[in-house]
Amino acid sequence: MKSAEKRLISVLAALVLCVSIFAFPAQASKKSPEDYMVRVGMYFKSNSCDTRWFSSFVRSDGKGFEIGSSDGRHFSKLFEIGVPRLVILPQTNADLNISSETKKCRRKDGNIGSYSIKIGSYKKFRDAKKTADTFSDGFVAVTDSGFEARRGSYLSESDAKKEAGSETVCIPDSRNITAVNADTGKIVLMYECKNKPFAIQSTNYTVKLPMYHRTGSVYNYTYPGFFEYKSENNLLSMVN
Repeated sequence: MKSAEKRLISVLAALVLCVSIFAFPAQASKKSPEDYMVRVGMYFKSNSCDTRWFSSFVRSDGKGFEIGSSDGRHFSKLFEIGVPRLVILPQTNADLNISSETKKCRRKDGNIGSYSIKIGSYKKFRDAKKTADTFSDGFVAVTDSGFEARRGSYLSESDAKKEAGSETVCIPDSRNITAVNADTGKIVLMYECKNKPFAIQSTNYTVKLPMYHRTGSVYNYTYPGFFEYKSENNLLSMVN
């Protein structure tokens, strides 16, 4: 075989090898959609608004949200709540203006107290909710051991003890999360799992999140995916 033919065969063999490498990657190199996920921390602060104090969620179609936990990449659903307008708070006393279109919230001794009374422990969310719904101020708390039915929204431990009688008063932790119905000011959920960050997403996987401009204007933007929240020292951190 002539040297020119040998060189041509060598070049063709090299091209075939290159095409094989790029066209048929090894099985281990295949990636899932989560491998391309971008985590975006979101934060806004002005004289009248600080998203570390509260965060609003809106479903314009009137439907609710899926509640769960996050491992940083995946959303694990626990249950659904049929509330279309929520405010997420660190578990601390707050003042929510439900008459305002923007549902502004401040950290202070206001209308949402973070002390509550335990009325039962359950393994399933629906059982806890059934008991909580028998009280006008009842709600469900998610804990590391399961679900608790609770009632009340007290500004201090002493206030809660006056109403508790023989029942247990639940004392807030700065790492916990509270979800409030933005239209009624009623607590609908407390999240107290220590090792699994609180997460929320809508049933169609897009969330409309009000963003506050320094001028006071409010702009509603739609975001895909889920939101993860952590609370430290009664301040929220939010990641989309």
